[in-house]
Amino acid sequence: MVWEGLKRDDAAKAADLASSSLRFALHKPHVLAFYRAECDVLRNSLKARNLHRLDTIADDSKNDMARVASIKALEQMSDIADERQGKPGAGQLPGLQIIIAQYAGAGAPVEPIDVTRGHGISRP
Repeated sequence: MVWEGLKRDDAAKAADLASSSLRFALHKPHVLAFYRAECDVLRNSLKARNLHRLDTIADDSKNDMARVASIKALEQMSDIADERQGKPGAGQLPGLQIIIAQYAGAGAPVEPIDVTRGHGISRP
């Protein structure tokens, strides 16, 4: 299914399985994890070729809209890569601020804890 682009029924026949057996196998967590991992490998192996294809379209296409779309796609891919690598100007992750106000007896409220500087917060 992954490497040859076969439909599920055709992949089952190629593996000498019943179609229902393959369908039920894909419900199992370890089979689904393997399938997803193989899809990730395929996706990553196609990235370089797709980049070259977009670059060729941007340079050689007679269709101006296709050229603009390919340049835009290349720029978006670059921005996403920058965000993943944490480069400056790559955009920031949404912030979170939690203020817990506790009152000590009849006195003034206790100062809130500032968690905006990353204390106690783990980022993915």
